[in-house]
Parts: sequence; structure tokens; C-alpha cells
Amino acid sequence: DFKTQRGNMAKKEGANLTNRDLVDVLTPDVVKMQGSAEDDFIYTEHLTTVVVILPRGSDAEFAKNYETFTENVVPMSARKFKDLDDK
Repeated sequence: DFKTQRGNMAKKEGANLTNRDLVDVLTPDVVKMQGSAEDDFIYTEHLTTVVVILPRGSDAEFAKNYETFTENVVPMSARKFKDLDDK
């Protein structure tokens, strides 16, 4: 049973972000949560952070267009997690 779990973990580590559980990807080492305005995730009555996983190389186009995808998007609010790149 332990060998199976270990094999599954190895597969997870090698998978790209679209096939991995975000709980395993967005760890405290990656996500900034200090109770300040610089936090990566913000949840209020009127504002919620949304995580978007993009195909490699499409981040520039996303940054140029995401504000037009729907109403009520905070302008210039998109961020990329540091040290988190798809395989």
C-alpha cells in the first residue's frame, strides 16, 4: 500500500498543473498569506480571488485581455505565483 501511495505521489509531482490537485500545488511556500493587502488570496463580501491555470506561453495574451472576460474584474489585478511554472 505504501509503494502505491509513493508511486502516486511521484506521478503527481511529474504531472502538469492541469492534472494536479491545487491543494498540493498552492502550498504555504508558494502562496503569500500574511493578512495584508499583498496577500495572494482575498475573500471579502464583494471580492474573491480566482485561480486560473493557463497553457504555457499564453500568459501575455491573458494579461492583455482578462479584464474584458466578464464584468466586475479588478483592473490590473492579475498575478503570477513566483516559482510556480508548469512542467
